[in-house]
Amino acid sequence: MALFNDVLALIPTAVSHAGASVAPEADRSIITDVVGDFSRDEVMAAIREVTAVTQEAEYIRSVLIGMAASLSTREAGHEGLAQKEGHRNTTSLIQALIGTSYTEAAKQVRVGESLVESLVSPPVPPASEPAGGGDSPEGDAGPDAEPVPCREPWHAPLGRALRDQQLTTQQHDSIMKGLGAPPRIARDSHGDPVPESSGSPAPGADDAPDAGVEPRALTREEADEVDREFIDAWSLAAETLAEEAAIRDTTELYRAAKALRDQLDPVGADKRYQERYEKRSFRIEQWRDDGLKKATWIFSDEDFLYVQAVHDAALSPRRGGVHFVDSAERARAEELSKDPRTTNQLAYDLMMDIVRAGVNADPRSVFGTRQAGVRLVRLVDAEGHHAPIVHSEDRLHTVPGGVADQQVCESGTITATVDCDGNPLNLDREQRLFSAQQRIALALRDGGCRWLDCDRPASYCEAHHIDPWKEGGKTDIDRGVLLCHFHHRQLHLDKTRITRAGTDDFVLRRPGRSPEVLPRRAALTYAWASLHHPPRRFRPDPPPRT
Repeated sequence: MALFNDVLALIPTAVSHAGASVAPEADRSIITDVVGDFSRDEVMAAIREVTAVTQEAEYIRSVLIGMAASLSTREAGHEGLAQKEGHRNTTSLIQALIGTSYTEAAKQVRVGESLVESLVSPPVPPASEPAGGGDSPEGDAGPDAEPVPCREPWHAPLGRALRDQQLTTQQHDSIMKGLGAPPRIARDSHGDPVPESSGSPAPGADDAPDAGVEPRALTREEADEVDREFIDAWSLAAETLAEEAAIRDTTELYRAAKALRDQLDPVGADKRYQERYEKRSFRIEQWRDDGLKKATWIFSDEDFLYVQAVHDAALSPRRGGVHFVDSAERARAEELSKDPRTTNQLAYDLMMDIVRAGVNADPRSVFGTRQAGVRLVRLVDAEGHHAPIVHSEDRLHTVPGGVADQQVCESGTITATVDCDGNPLNLDREQRLFSAQQRIALALRDGGCRWLDCDRPASYCEAHHIDPWKEGGKTDIDRGVLLCHFHHRQLHLDKTRITRAGTDDFVLRRPGRSPEVLPRRAALTYAWASLHHPPRRFRPDPPPRT
């Protein structure tokens, strides 16, 4: 058990308790003796210390997995490392070695390959300047020729952040999956751009040409410049997201990365949206052996948002949704909570009620006082320029701007005037409770519960006065914040306060703890960025101080 003791020695808090009492031959059973009398602070300190050791070990393992992948390529054939070990690919080998699921092993391989590419292998030369000057009309470069400048992979900032323990492997993979690879100009077998590719605008390019106008084929130099600008934009996005990893979980990093990707490449976003739309389907499957029947339903983006809104509106009291409601809705929530059916059974019966009722359903009989629907948010600047991407008010899913244009025909619009950070206008102290219009504005700004690490959407949240009403606080949007029911209740029970200076960040002040800034949803941070395509910076300029 020497290895166990070596690891234990890396945990200062454990060492301070175990001291020299840990014999070299001691086994893992001593850990309960070591940690049994830890105080609360020591438990937290030890978890952080173990996490740091684990991250170091994971980083080394990721690099080794990346090397294993480089030695197991398809070109290596039966001589590849994984193949020699009796596995069809690297993922299968890693799954057997670390004893995890195939999906988790595939994630480990993706991270390892990224690390090896950005930190071990030499950087890739620019597309227009192949190594060795192979396409140079003068032939091979002489010994006195200037060296060809090389560019590192776009995801290199993620590799460095992982190396420096600013990222975990899970966060690294979430950002990589969310951003995807930068778009590249399509080329023919000779490396020349094809005309169709010019429809994908370069960063900072003007809008696409009018319909019916034949796009001009880019020159090779122009195509190389477009590719370089996209790589630079993706690299900046990766660096920006890596800096936020300390205050974001993997799910939020993934959603923020997807939102940034759609902002940077609206043409690609529209293409991906259309591909998902074409895959929509509803299929009634054959009966199972146990007599149960099953159907598979694949939604388009906007239909999924609508069904999710229906589900949440009907079942949110059962699922921890809004509790501060009027008496009629409170009675319905209590009745729903006492229903003996499981939440999944309630959801099934709800969907069948909707199917049976069809267009003749009375919304109040199904949803009570909360009408289900989807609200899409689109940024329009002072000059009237529309953002190419819109996001849903709940859960911040991004869809192309054309979806919003379609919805306007049926649903209309609500205009909210905000500053460059999304801070809306105020209604002062005229009323005790926040109005429906104010709640829309709060949802636009907050995107959901603002508590640290909470993912509850806006429809599940309650509006909290950061300045208590009884102390003269105003029902003013700048002095209100969205909190889910659990955290709203916890705030009042624990005598916690949320403060804010002007329109600066909200600050959580818990008794006995240092003040903590409540960050905005990551996707919203970029949603309020510049409308120029793509944004040269991902954060808006701060409002001027007066």
